[in-house]
Amino acid sequence: MNLRRRQINRLLAVLGALALLLMAGMMTLQVVQLQAIEETVSDGRTMGEWDVFQLQVEHLKLGSAIDAALLERGQGESMARLLLRYGIFASRYDNVRDGLSQRLIGELPSYQALLAELGQFTAVADRFFGSADELPAFDEAGLLALHAELDRVSAPIQQVLLGSHHARHRINVRYLDAVRTQVKTAWAMCLALLLVASAFAVLAVRQMRLAVQRNDELERLHAEVSHRAAHDALTGLINRDEFERVLNQTLVSAPDKRQRHAVLFIDLDRFKIVNDTCGHSGGDQLLREVAVLIRRIVRTSDIVARIGGDEFAVILSRCDQVSARQLAEHICLSIDDYRFAQAGQTFHIGASIGLVMLGEHWSSVTAVMQAADSACYIAKESGRNRVYLYVDSDLGVQTQRGITNWVQRLHNALDEGRMRLYWQRIVPICAHDDGRLRGEVLLRMVEDGQIVEPGAFLPVAERYALATRIDRWVVGAVFEWLTRHGHRLSNVDALSINLSGQSVSDTAFQQFLLERMQAITFDRRKLYFEVTETSAITKLQQSIVFFDRLHALGASVSLDDFGSGMSSFTYLKSLPVDVLKIDGQFMRQLEGDSYDQAAVRAICDVAQATGKKTVAEGIETESVAAMLRSFGVQYGQGFLWHAPAPMDTLLQMPHASPLDTPGTHHTPG
Repeated sequence: MNLRRRQINRLLAVLGALALLLMAGMMTLQVVQLQAIEETVSDGRTMGEWDVFQLQVEHLKLGSAIDAALLERGQGESMARLLLRYGIFASRYDNVRDGLSQRLIGELPSYQALLAELGQFTAVADRFFGSADELPAFDEAGLLALHAELDRVSAPIQQVLLGSHHARHRINVRYLDAVRTQVKTAWAMCLALLLVASAFAVLAVRQMRLAVQRNDELERLHAEVSHRAAHDALTGLINRDEFERVLNQTLVSAPDKRQRHAVLFIDLDRFKIVNDTCGHSGGDQLLREVAVLIRRIVRTSDIVARIGGDEFAVILSRCDQVSARQLAEHICLSIDDYRFAQAGQTFHIGASIGLVMLGEHWSSVTAVMQAADSACYIAKESGRNRVYLYVDSDLGVQTQRGITNWVQRLHNALDEGRMRLYWQRIVPICAHDDGRLRGEVLLRMVEDGQIVEPGAFLPVAERYALATRIDRWVVGAVFEWLTRHGHRLSNVDALSINLSGQSVSDTAFQQFLLERMQAITFDRRKLYFEVTETSAITKLQQSIVFFDRLHALGASVSLDDFGSGMSSFTYLKSLPVDVLKIDGQFMRQLEGDSYDQAAVRAICDVAQATGKKTVAEGIETESVAAMLRSFGVQYGQGFLWHAPAPMDTLLQMPHASPLDTPGTHHTPG
C-alpha cells in the first residue's frame, strides 16, 4: 500500500513536473509569440499610416490657412495662424521622414518621391517664413507660389497613403497568421493544460481588441478628413463644393423629379458694416447666428450651405414654386427682424434672395448658380431685403446676364492688352493761361476693332470688384508712358488720373501707388489724382492719411464729382485736397436752372474760403462757359474745347494759345 502510494506520489510528481515543464514551455512560447505580436503593433510600423494621415490632415489645414491669408490679405491673425499651421506641418513631415514610420513606408517607391516634393516645398516655405520668431510679411505672390508648391505635394501624399494601405494589409496578414498560430498552439495544449490555453485565449482577445481599436481610430480620421473637406469650418454648414455636388445629383435625376426642387441664393445686406465696425470676429459670429436662423426655418430635408463670405444657398427638396417662395419670404422677413448685438451696439441687416426653380431645361450646376446669382442681384437692385424669382425671359434677368458677361470681357481685355489711354484737355476760364497743357487721362476699351466708352464697363467693374485691377493697369500704363516720353512733355503742366473708391480704400493699392510714385523718374508735380467725394469721405481718416502721403511725394489731389452730395461741405476743411471738380450734372441746365446756378456759386465760395481751385466738367457751350467765368470758376473741361483723343496725340499738341481771361496761374487736377 505504502509502496503503491509512493509510486502514485512519484507518478504525480512526474506528472506535476511534466505539467510544470509543459506550462513553462507554454509560457515561453507564449512570451515569444506575444513579443512578436507586440513588436508588430508597437514598433512603429502601424504608426506609419497614422503619420501619413496626420500629414494629410495638416496639408489640408495649411492650404486653408494660405487661402485665409490671401482672402484677408494678411490682416488680423491670418499670418500668425499660417505660421502656426506651417510649424505643425513641418513637425508631421519630420515624423514621416525620420520617425519609425519608415519601417512601413520607407520601402515604397512613392516614399522617396514624397520626400523630394516635401523637401522642395519646405525649401520654398522656409524662404517665405524666414525666422520662426517673426511673423512673415504679407506677400501675395509668395503666398500664391507657396500654395502652388503645396498643391504639388498632394498627389505624392495620396500615393504614399495608398501604398501604406497595402503595407498595412500585409502586416495585418502576418499579424493574423501569428494569432492563428498561437490559437492553434493553445488548442493543442489545451488538452493537457486547459488553464494555460484559457489564459492564452484571453491574451489573444486582448490583442485583437487592440487591433480593432487601431482600425477604429483610422476610420475616425477618415471620417474627420471627409467631413472637413465637405463642410464650412465657421458655420458647420456644407461648403460650396459639396453644395454643387448635391445640386449636380439633383440635376442628373429624372426631369419630373427635378421639377419638384428649388434653389435659393441668399446674400446678406449691410454685412460689411458689421465687419468694419466689429472686426472679423464680430462678422464671424453674425454668420454663425444667421446660419442657425436659416436652418431653423427650412425643413430637415432641405440642404443649407455657406458658399461665400456672406452668401448662403439652399436646395428646397420636393417644393413647388408657391411653397418655395413662401419659405424664401419667411427667411427674408426673419433676417430683417433679426438684430445682431455686439460690443454694446445693435445692427440691422437684411437679405436679398434669388429663387430658381429646377426645371428640365437646366443643363449644369454653373448655369443654375449663375441664374440664382443674377436673380439675387436684381433683388438687391430692386431695393434689397426681398425675393426675386428667376424667369429666363425676364428683361431684368437678360440685362443682368449681359452685365455678368461684361466681367469676362473685362478680364479678357486686360489680359489681352486691349485697354487704351485717352486724354481730354482742361483749359483756363478765369485763371491766367501760361500756354501750358493740362488734361485728364481717360480710359477706353477696344473690342472687335471698336472703341468702347468707359460708361459701358466701369459700373460693372465697380460691382464685381475689378475697379482696383483696372486702376493698377492705368497707373502702370500712364507712368510707363510718362517715363518713355518725359523728354517731350515740357509743355505739359498737369495730368489727372482717376482712382476708384475701391482703390482709395484698398491699403494694398495705396502701397502699390506710393511705391510706384517713389520709383518714377519724371516730375511728380505733373500728377493729379482724382477721387470722388463719396469715396473720400466714406473712410475719412484713411483718405486724409493717403492724400497727405501723395502730397509728400509731390502729387496733388482733386475731389471729383463735387456737389453731388452737398453735405460733403462739412468734410471739406478736413480733406487735404487741392482742386474741387464740379459735377457735370450742374452744366446740363445751368443757364435756365437757378438751383444749379446757386449750387455752383456755393461751391466757388467754399473753394475760395478753403484755398482750393475749381474745375467745371462737361462744358459744351460758350454760354455756359461765360456763366461759369462770371461765377469765378477757374478751369473748364468739355467738348466745347476738346474731344477725348488717344494719349499719343498729346505729344503732337503745341503750346496752347493763351486765352484772354483774367486770374492767377494755378495747375488744376
